[in-house]
Amino acid sequence: MKIAVYTSLFFTNPKADHMQATAHGVTQHNLLGYAKCANAMFKSVKKYFLKNHDIECVLITNVDNIEEFGIDTDVINVIKVDYNLKVTEHAYLMKVLSIQFLDTTKYDRVYLVDNDSIFVNEVVDEDLLPYDMVAQRHWAREGASYHRVWSNSTNVIPINFDPLAPGVEWVMGNFFGGKAELMKDMVEKTQVIHDSLVDKVLHPDFDFYTRYSEELFVGKYIYENVPNHKLLDAIYDLEPEVNKENCGAPDGFFCLPGWGFM
Repeated sequence: MKIAVYTSLFFTNPKADHMQATAHGVTQHNLLGYAKCANAMFKSVKKYFLKNHDIECVLITNVDNIEEFGIDTDVINVIKVDYNLKVTEHAYLMKVLSIQFLDTTKYDRVYLVDNDSIFVNEVVDEDLLPYDMVAQRHWAREGASYHRVWSNSTNVIPINFDPLAPGVEWVMGNFFGGKAELMKDMVEKTQVIHDSLVDKVLHPDFDFYTRYSEELFVGKYIYENVPNHKLLDAIYDLEPEVNKENCGAPDGFFCLPGWGFM
């Protein structure tokens, strides 16, 4: 089985000498840290993720000189695109929208792994492949019910399912994926909504039409379209020693902060 594991790095001003400050604190200087994180994350993919299959590691970015920051191009296939962002929340949504730059017909499955995440245990076929799509259950559980987060995050995006139904939980944007054709369908449906709102509607509390944009759209798509899905658990706040042992994350400088999947 051919599987793409991808991450996205998109910034509001990727060509500036010093990028605009965002929630990520993005500058040309600490882009070095993002590169270290990506290298460490993909190293953990090679070590733990569906090792019986043909895995392609992909980084999709709008930084045209990303190799200068230490990305391991021997392991990672870099796809560069000319893409302008509105605000930081738009960058989060690129975890979904960047799928459009993958040729999904080349793959059986496609999975997103966030740049600051690592695998710390082996992921085998039985964990993922019986399901059409998977996503990561939110660590807050009761405090992050779908209805509560959705109703506080957007006033313009409808959902066609009961957010209070059993089994409906808010999902994280750190890991999701599944059948390639479904991932393509998800980005196409998301793009239609995004295009209709991005230049017209602003949330009253911030300069985008929703908060937690990639999480909202992943959950919306799964609950509306994919009955055969699974929500996965994760480890939160790994100790730095665990990060270093498992993937060589650097001490003190962008040490991976603590999402590992099990």
